[in-house]
Formats: sequence, structure tokens, C-alpha cells
Amino acid sequence: MIYAVATYAYEMVAGLFGRTPSFVHSAVVSVGLVNAAAHILATLVFFSTAKLLTGERLVALCVTVLFAISPQFLTIGLERVDRLMIFPLVVLMHASVVILRGGGGVRLGAAVGAAMALLAATKISGFLFAVLPVSALSIAFAGRGAWQAGVWRGIARRLGSTLAVAVAVGGPLLAILMLRQILYYDGFIERLKAGYGMQMLWTAVLPSTPRFYYNIDLFAGYGQVFLLLSLAAFIAVVIHGLRNRDLCCLWLSFNFILFSALGFAAFKYDRGGYHLVPLYLYALAIAGGLARRGAHRMPVRGRIPGRLAAALPVLCLLVPVAVVARNYTDVAAVAWGRPEAIERTRFEPRDWIVRHFAAGSRICMLGGSEWAGPALKDTEMRIVTTPFDFPYLDVPAMGNFVTPRPYQIRSACDAMVFNDFHKGLYPGFLRLQGHDARAAEWETLFRSMSDAYPPVVFASDHPAYYVSKIEIHDLRGPPSAGAAQPEWEMTDPKLSPGAAVRIGETGLTIGDADFPLRRGRFAGSVDVAGLHIHNAASEVDGKGAAISVQGWAVDLERREMALWLLLVRGSHLQAVSRVELVRRPDVAAHFTQPDLQLAGFRGCLPLAGDWGGGDEPILLFVLQHDGTAAEMPLPPLRKSGADDPGVCH
Repeated sequence: MIYAVATYAYEMVAGLFGRTPSFVHSAVVSVGLVNAAAHILATLVFFSTAKLLTGERLVALCVTVLFAISPQFLTIGLERVDRLMIFPLVVLMHASVVILRGGGGVRLGAAVGAAMALLAATKISGFLFAVLPVSALSIAFAGRGAWQAGVWRGIARRLGSTLAVAVAVGGPLLAILMLRQILYYDGFIERLKAGYGMQMLWTAVLPSTPRFYYNIDLFAGYGQVFLLLSLAAFIAVVIHGLRNRDLCCLWLSFNFILFSALGFAAFKYDRGGYHLVPLYLYALAIAGGLARRGAHRMPVRGRIPGRLAAALPVLCLLVPVAVVARNYTDVAAVAWGRPEAIERTRFEPRDWIVRHFAAGSRICMLGGSEWAGPALKDTEMRIVTTPFDFPYLDVPAMGNFVTPRPYQIRSACDAMVFNDFHKGLYPGFLRLQGHDARAAEWETLFRSMSDAYPPVVFASDHPAYYVSKIEIHDLRGPPSAGAAQPEWEMTDPKLSPGAAVRIGETGLTIGDADFPLRRGRFAGSVDVAGLHIHNAASEVDGKGAAISVQGWAVDLERREMALWLLLVRGSHLQAVSRVELVRRPDVAAHFTQPDLQLAGFRGCLPLAGDWGGGDEPILLFVLQHDGTAAEMPLPPLRKSGADDPGVCH
């Protein structure tokens, strides 16, 4: 809801200046602005908490700098919702420290309730962070003197009122933020189930090692000195908490151990574990404060040695500050170059495609990579991913995800678009899952395509959301003359609608071309056939209408797939269309041949001339790579409108 309101506000402001940005542009900019504001607020709250914990302004300032330009936070793109969660997370931690220091009341309870509502509404896992204030309340109540006569009642009253206000504020606010999900709760429950299922799939795919990834590897950007200081800091915090009954130290130790254990058991990815960053830095702040106070009490002779001893903790913290600052300048350079990178990798390739390809052309991309490629959403191009929808969350299916035949790619695609991120990602997933041979097959296919159809390349010096290079392969013509890639050759029957058709026992003659009929050698069926009416006149004369078909066909002797679809009405060719590949794992399972998953097809056959009316039979033929044909019986046509999501739209 927050992002929706921000997007609406941005569009209103843009309208006042006479601009009409696209929804995607408005959403990206407004989300970035909201998250940037949230990070600034989080930094201010963090500094307040660090100062409260340590009592030392310089120490608090050092750890706040580490927080503000944290490598973990910079890894999480500014457009991601995780950046928004950092603000209510540190608010919750600040409230917990105030509770432990003896605070409470209405304002604190309202802050806890609002922060929990925002965390829970942002991500379902946000409920987990309720452990922060709950553990603070529990430790504060069980602290020194809590059970003494006359003391526990006052503590219980103060903490109870804080908890009551938190629930009173958090409940209604959560309901407001979740209003759409509450109104459409059936869909929300289904999405929740789907989200849980997706989480389980990611759990099976992403690595669970190294075990201390979130505690060590993810903090490598701070440098080795930071890790050593953190280890010493946590030891000091635990000892001080146990020896002096320091409630803040006990609370910090408990939550650090709890969240570290959860991270130890969870799958590992670079956007996880950001909730540990404040805990690490709070421990450094406490330890730094203890060290400075200890230095002041040391019997050091002379003013200068005493000041050096007191300054030593700050000097130690300046080492990771320098490391992080150096890393930040590199990240900042990438961020400053991002607008140019977006222009080079999203908009220039889009403009090139629009100039060189006709409306309705089939532009193929790897499945799930559409967001990272040319911005074709508002164009008339048709984005096709079906041959390349890697089932990367299904380990066995990935092992059986065979490469399409080159002629199938040319049949399905007018152009193939790669970005450097996904082009390396999917073979990497295959290797991660133990499918090295399959990864090599895909990489060989990519190289073969580059040899046969050298790409037009759009590159940037800096990545824009992981992508720094776009490759566009124009597959409409023959392969490059010097490529020696016969597998990329594709038979073109060069047929025109309206040509005369003669059907014999052993062959199909269309105009002057003969195509042998191989009866009994083919297996397959047309599962769905739809008549698409695009306008009212089509009901009468057929103009603007089309027939869509989807099914599968395979030559069982040669293991070859269909390449062209031919629609015959009476004695004339009505339409001809290239096949678009559809994966059919059910066909592969039936014949126990993994490569037969490539037997699926779909296509759109525009109806030429005055097609409407009449009782002439409609026949569908598939044409193979070698020029042989087979008839595919059509099921009854179902009429579909312009809103039908079929292949003809």
C-alpha cells in the first residue's frame, strides 16, 4: 500500500509538470524514493540507539557510518522491499533497548505496534521479528529485583501497558496495510500457499553451506579487522552481561545467538541476513564504550598516553570504516552509471528491435529474463519464452531440460535476445544441481548460435540491475556464410495462402510443390483448437479471424518434430505458419524419451480471404524439417474473443 500511494503521488506531481511517465517508470522511481527515505530514517534511529547503548558519541558515529553504507544493504537493490524493512526493524530494536533501560508507556508501545505492523505487512517473515520486543519485555521483567516485593507490580504495569498499546496500534494498522488482502482473502490465501511452496522450492535449490555464511562470509565486505573486532566485541558483551547483569547485553546476546542459529539452518543467498547487521554493530558500540571507559580508569601516566588509550577503540573502528568507504565509492560509481547503463541495455536495444522487426514479430528470451532485457512491454512485439523456461527450482526437471533443435529455435523465434546475467545464471544452476553435461549442452548451443548468427551487442561499462550486456541474434535469414552450421538451416516451403491443394494417398501437392505423406510414422494430436474473432466483420467474412492450435507431433522413426503448420480448407491452402515450440514433459514420459518433450507445438493461422460460412472440410497438416507431411485431425473449434490469452494475441 505504501508503494502504491507513493506511485500515485509521483504520477500526480509529474502531471503537474506536464509529464506522463509510464507506470513502470513511476513505480521504480517512487519505490526507490520511499526506500531511500526509509534508509535515512533508519540511520538516524540507529545512531540514537547506538548512543543510548554506548554513551560514547564518537563510537556511536563510527558504527552508524558502517550501518549507513553497509555492504549488505548495498547488495540489496534500492528497488527491493527488503530496504524498506530495515527502518521498522531498527525502530523495533530501539524500542527494545528503551524497554531494557527502564522505559515504556504509550509512545513506545505505539512505536512497537507500528513497526511490527509494517514488518508483517511487508513480508510474512516479518512476524519473526516480534521476538525482539518480546525478549526485551521478558528480560526486563525477569531482571534484577523484578520479584522483590513492591517492585514487580510496577514493572508489570509499565510493560503491560506498553504491550497493550502495541497490540492496540499494531492490529488496526496491520489491517489497513493489508486491506486489499483482507477484502480478497481467498486470493490472498492462495498466494500465501503459493509463496510457501515457492519458498520450499528455493530451500531445495539454494545451498545450505557454508554454515556460517550469514555470520562470516556476508560480512567479508567490512574487512578482516571488522570480523576480529566483532568476535572480541561479542565475547565482551556476553561476559559483561553475565557478570554485571546488564540487561541490554543479555538481550543482544540472546538475539544474536537465536538469529545466528536460524541462519545456520537456512538456505544461503546474498540478500539474506541483513537483520544481523545492527546486532553486530550494536555489539561493537557496547564493546567500544566499555573499552573507552576502561581506558579512562587505567592508571596511565601522562596526558598523551591516556588520551591515546581512550582513542584506541575509535581508531580500531576507523579501519573497517575506511574499508567500507572504499567499497562504497565503487558501488557509488556503479550507481551513478546506472541511468546510462539502463539506456544502453534496456532502451537502445528496444529501439533497435522496433526499427528492424515488424509488429507481431516473435522475440525470444530465456524464461524469467524479460525484466532484465529490452523494455518491449509497450511495443507490439510478441515475447516468447516457452522453449527456454528453465524449471530451475525443480532439480530432476532441470536434469531433463534438453536443448531445443536449432531449427526449432528458428521456427519459434524471429530473434533471440540474451542478457549476460541470465545467460550465465541458468548453466550455473545446472552445475550447482549436478547437471554438468546438460549445462555444457546449453553453453554449446549458445556458442553455436553466436557463430551462425553473430549478435548485435549493446554493452555498458557498469551493470544496470545485474545486466551490462544485451545480445540480439536476428534469426530470420540463413546462417552466416562462414559459420558452417548446417543444423541451423531451416526448410522454407515458400507457400502462399490461396494455392491449390491436391491430397493423394502418398503425397500432398500445394501449387507446384510436392510433400510426401508419411501415414503411420507420426504420433501426435491437436489438444486445443480455437477460432479467434478480432472484429464484428469477421463473423461474416472471416477477415481478421484466425485459428489457433496447440498439441504435439513427432516422427517416431526419425525423432524429428513438426516445423510448419498448414491449414487447408476444401481444395485451397488457407494459412501457413511456423510452429512455436511448447515443452511437453508428458509426451517425453509416455515414450520414456527425454528429447520428446520438444514435440509440443502451438501456432496461429491467420485466415486469408473470405473464409466465413460453407461446409468445406478444414484439415491441418504438420510439415517436418525434411519436407514430409502428416495430417493432424482437428477437434471442434471453440470460439474465442479478442481477450482470449491464446497464441493469436
